[in-house]
Amino acid sequence: MQNFRPHPLLRGGHAQTLAGMCLSYPYRDYSAVQQLVSLDDGDRLVLHDDCPDDWRPGQRVAVLVHGLGGTHNSPYVRRLAEKLNDLGTRTFRLDLRGCGVGEDHSRGGAHGASWPDLAAAVEHVAVLCPDSPTALVGYSLGGALALNLAGELGSGKCGNLTSVFAVCPPLDLLSLGRRFRGFPARIYDRHFCDMMWRHITRRVESMANPPVIDLTRRPRTLRKLDEWVIAPFHGYADVLEYYSHANAGPRLASINIPTRIVLAADDPVIPIEPLEHYPRSSHVEAFITPSGGHVGFVGRPGEDADTRWIDWRVAEWMMDQPEWAVGGVTNTLVAVG
Repeated sequence: MQNFRPHPLLRGGHAQTLAGMCLSYPYRDYSAVQQLVSLDDGDRLVLHDDCPDDWRPGQRVAVLVHGLGGTHNSPYVRRLAEKLNDLGTRTFRLDLRGCGVGEDHSRGGAHGASWPDLAAAVEHVAVLCPDSPTALVGYSLGGALALNLAGELGSGKCGNLTSVFAVCPPLDLLSLGRRFRGFPARIYDRHFCDMMWRHITRRVESMANPPVIDLTRRPRTLRKLDEWVIAPFHGYADVLEYYSHANAGPRLASINIPTRIVLAADDPVIPIEPLEHYPRSSHVEAFITPSGGHVGFVGRPGEDADTRWIDWRVAEWMMDQPEWAVGGVTNTLVAVG
């Protein structure tokens, strides 16, 4: 994989993280076709289907999954969809349960163990594109869900899923909580917690028949949000049971399709140590870049068609998959750069 060299004006994880979110990009107008995915409990997901004019049945398909607090409209998802479309790949941008356009189609919400929702989305895509090999690309929370799904499958099948790419996925939620205790990671913890709390309370208050959620205590950390709201609402005895079930790290050893993980050593949100702790199957390839922040990876001008390095590495990797068929790769941890 091509080395990541950060933009000379964007040194360090915080600068990369903020630039990844805030830098402008010439996005195209929305033209996707919305596909509804029915779930067993009555909720529905929304897939945003971007199909190139020259795409034909049997050609490549990718399902793209956003991170915590994101939607199909998150910048990193939109950029990748456009680039893959230009390469002839049909893309389905997923709104996780209760997110984006999916808010009006669901009483529940996305969480760290909701990979069955991804399975439903991938199966739905297989009905729409029955002969098309399918890649699953997830960012942060979406990356962890993609890894969990692949690990749960083991040697089994889910639709036409043939490969997984995870960008900055949290692999161990306890270590994530420990990271958030220190400064400046605590700032990100508070930001994500406040964002999710506003999202949850707004949804509950706007529903005609809302689910029963205790809103009397306002959490100030994601750990407390998980303990007071997420874990009990989804039927876990406590937050530790929820974390144990949701952790993607233990499932890396069971993955049986080509999988790539990219993390940044200076990510202010996601610690890289769990990647070295958990064993991985021979199908899992992991890269750690010295810089890149959290889903930032804004590179030097002139090295790719634009400075969004991670977009090109995902597209490049997917195009290199031979018919996107199952095949092993070396189980190696590579420090890039």
